[in-house]
Amino acid sequence: MSLSKVFRNERLTYKLNIVANRAISENDSIFVRETGLNIRELRVLRLVDDTPGITFVDVSDVTSLERTLTSRIIQKLIRDGFLVRENSKEDARKFGLHTTKAGKEARAKGRLVSDRLERLLIQPLSAEEEATLNALLNKLGAWVASKDYRDLLSAE
Repeated sequence: MSLSKVFRNERLTYKLNIVANRAISENDSIFVRETGLNIRELRVLRLVDDTPGITFVDVSDVTSLERTLTSRIIQKLIRDGFLVRENSKEDARKFGLHTTKAGKEARAKGRLVSDRLERLLIQPLSAEEEATLNALLNKLGAWVASKDYRDLLSAE
């Protein structure tokens, strides 16, 4: 497929969105087949495993998933035995999420699949191009998360 057919718009955010959505769409069934979980479920599982005790609100904020989707994912992961919910010792109205042994095993299996599929995704890039892309994405990620960026947006 020619580049002109891949991107019908020259805007950066459009291109980033198309690449991410296509990669997720193409890879999702492979993750489900090999781990029993889709990409977004694994993303939440990884975050909870990396941040034991994280709250629902923080999961939604960090993953940038809408709250109803985040809630459905968390409920499924709890129901399937990958996560447990524990009441906060400081505030009984809040609960923290923790991974179970099954959750840790699913995460490890997901990591292997993710590593393999990411190598396929970046296959057309040289090592130098991959490093540059990652550095630029990290820089843009830090910028869009910054107060300076939000301040400039609010002035628009």
